[in-house]
Amino acid sequence: MLQELIKALVFHLEACDSGSIFEGLLPEAYCPGDDPSAPPEYHQTCLGDLYSLAWMEDSDAHNLRAETLQKQYELVKKRTTRSHVMQYGDIALSKDALFAYFGTNPANDNFTFVDVDSLQPPTAVVNQRDADLVYFLEKYRKAPEGSAEKTEAQKQLVEIMSCRMRIDHSVKLIGMLLFERGPEVLNTLLVSSFYSLPSYLRRHFAMFTYTGVPLQNICNARIQTEQMVEASAQACASIPIGH
Repeated sequence: MLQELIKALVFHLEACDSGSIFEGLLPEAYCPGDDPSAPPEYHQTCLGDLYSLAWMEDSDAHNLRAETLQKQYELVKKRTTRSHVMQYGDIALSKDALFAYFGTNPANDNFTFVDVDSLQPPTAVVNQRDADLVYFLEKYRKAPEGSAEKTEAQKQLVEIMSCRMRIDHSVKLIGMLLFERGPEVLNTLLVSSFYSLPSYLRRHFAMFTYTGVPLQNICNARIQTEQMVEASAQACASIPIGH
């Protein structure tokens, strides 16, 4: 049915540490400041992912009737300095103009494409897993000296840093209890099919957002739920409820 409705499909996918979901599925590969400014309540938050910002800003800045999928891929890959931009699918589509898939902005139709990318890489780039930490750090940094706001911000920052240290210690301990080569197994990015301990991990590890790779590797190692329950009970006994 889809083959009858869609001749060709192009999409951009932001997938932190998950681009490998396409490995082995396709024979060939292809993938290609705020104005107005954000409201005040967003000034201390991370407003976008590096890859997503790169391809959207590129699309806004160029004549999509002249720029090809391949050219955008090359420019976006150059700008996305903190992650790997990959290509999957039908390489033959790379010669097509962007407007065939995205449409076009009439205001840019008369722009002459310049080979040199005029968009510079963002200077304030934060690892997505550290976004909450950066938020509390900036909140503390910008609070007036000697104020109650500064004291409260410092308390929040210390709490989240202490919590992360406890979690890091517990995850490493879980690895040592489950594997002889604990740290090595936990920190190696695997690309095999994802086997999960769905209900247990959702219930007990949903808040550990920045520990994704170790938990993924535990799943890929085919650890049974009973083993995980026993190891985490030993390792996490000292973590307070709610942390």
